[in-house]
Amino acid sequence: MGLYLKTKKGIKCEVCNTINNPKSLFCKNCGSLLHPEYKTKIIMKYLLDMVVNIEKYHNILQSVRDYEMYGIKIDLYLEFEDHIELISVISRTDDLLKYRPIFSTDDKKKVVNVLLVAINIESEKLVNILKLATVLGPATSLKTENFKVYKVTENLGIQKIEIK
Repeated sequence: MGLYLKTKKGIKCEVCNTINNPKSLFCKNCGSLLHPEYKTKIIMKYLLDMVVNIEKYHNILQSVRDYEMYGIKIDLYLEFEDHIELISVISRTDDLLKYRPIFSTDDKKKVVNVLLVAINIESEKLVNILKLATVLGPATSLKTENFKVYKVTENLGIQKIEIK
């Protein structure tokens, strides 16, 4: 199921029913990602940044798309020699509030949660929503080496968000 419906007037957002320009990446009303097929492009953009810094990311042992761990769906699971990256593309604000990070695995490897937030939202508001989600959820801290947040821009750029 997609987040949009093409009409004669444009793209209708399934979240709020607003009609948007077909070329828009995000809904002009609620900020949701209009084109779910862009999730793959967003993940590829993140991986491209890895390839540019290949000395840091040279030992990928395993890569699995649409992975599930402890009942939590992950868009991409990357296992390295010394850690695991769990990459999730978040395309709706309510999914952001429901997000629960994973900080350990059965094999005791360090886990890094990578959030690629594909919502048209101000960075400050994004940080506040993430803080609220962690306060409502399990006792976790966003200020950790185990948590990385990136905001996807209108031109599919990836911008790192600092959480203080």
